[in-house]
Amino acid sequence: MLTVLEHESVDDVFGGANDEVYLSAIGVDSAAVRLGADKKPVVDMIRAPQIGDVTADEVRGPWRQNPFVLLEYDLQEFAPWPRTFTTTLLIVEQDDGQLAEDFEKLHAEVGGKLKGAVVTAADTAAGAAAGAAVGSAIPGIGTAVGAAAGALAGAAYDGIVKAIDELFKDTIFTPVPLTLDITDPAQLAQQAQADTEKVVDVREHGAHYGIHYDWHLVPRTVPATPPATPPAGGAAPAPAEPGEGEPDRGDRGGRGRRDGRDGRGGRDGRGGRGGHDGGGRHGRHDGNGHRGGHR
Repeated sequence: MLTVLEHESVDDVFGGANDEVYLSAIGVDSAAVRLGADKKPVVDMIRAPQIGDVTADEVRGPWRQNPFVLLEYDLQEFAPWPRTFTTTLLIVEQDDGQLAEDFEKLHAEVGGKLKGAVVTAADTAAGAAAGAAVGSAIPGIGTAVGAAAGALAGAAYDGIVKAIDELFKDTIFTPVPLTLDITDPAQLAQQAQADTEKVVDVREHGAHYGIHYDWHLVPRTVPATPPATPPAGGAAPAPAEPGEGEPDRGDRGGRGRRDGRDGRGGRDGRGGRGGHDGGGRHGRHDGNGHRGGHR
């Protein structure tokens, strides 16, 4: 995340002070959809921490120099391409309720809705996975999964938002999906959506917030190789010449940002992580690995 701007507040409508706004998010990576034991798709989702008050200078101020990583996605995960990464933002303006309960309920209800949509989309495309092993990735579902997760907005969440809003007495906003599509890991460096500041305008309950974010790709770092232990009574083996031994793993991929940036992906075989104001990773291709994330 890069920053959150409060143009108009909920509390202005009622003659109060500025809003206290808190965020969390749910991440869905199409590579995390696998074949379950019953040969039906299963999906693991990523949960971002609760952060806020995101309109307070002491919270958002440092993000311009050091963007907050809301989610990370693992671009090194072995999975078919294209892949999609969807970060669904959960936004709460605190009034007299309990934030922890608000977000627990949002994660359970919105997460359940997301999971159902993703599994249904993957199941429709799972014919291509006939004969595949349990736990393996399902080819050809990346676009379908991203479309299903990204399409859940507005009316799809109305009942959930209204029930939580009435139950916990805080102001609950409609969840906001943000999706990054990556067709070819070899093109990560040229990914148009990466490291480009984006803004989501949230206009609801009389409020107007601008959430600035990006998808950030982080090069993968290579740890130093420890010296070989020489055999008893002998010298250490000579270092391998270039081109011998294990292939170079390249760079590590990056983080994605929410409220400001998108995730980065990787090349040279391994990708990086992508995140939403958070992050994610990409697999390797052609030498450089990357993480991608949403900031």
